[in-house]
Amino acid sequence: MVEAIDEELDEMVDLQLERQKRQWLSALRWRRRMKAALEPSGLTFTEWLVLDATRSLVNRSGDCVSPNDVAHDIEIDAMANWHAMAVLDHRGLVSRGCSMSGKAWRVFVTQKGLDLLRATQPNLEQVSAAES
Repeated sequence: MVEAIDEELDEMVDLQLERQKRQWLSALRWRRRMKAALEPSGLTFTEWLVLDATRSLVNRSGDCVSPNDVAHDIEIDAMANWHAMAVLDHRGLVSRGCSMSGKAWRVFVTQKGLDLLRATQPNLEQVSAAES
């Protein structure tokens, strides 16, 4: 009886692992499709994630947000976020600067950035709806 339960548990663990691997592979395929769809915009996948997350956080908070909040929201490391923010700032898609207190950075999406997000949205939605 105990052996049967152990075998059943092992089988459940194997199924769970297989499901997790399939989700991971599906996410990788989605990312490849998204990267291809983003090419005409000149955005990398990470830059798009950072830009979109910044817009979302600013909309939720009603104010500028810290780059650290953006990195935390999309679970990327600080250096990848810093690099993406620098590129987005250079392209005029976000505005970065010191807060009024001078103790932290703040960021928001510019009109140019919002326009680019709106322009890419239909294609990204179509790519995301595609079967993996």
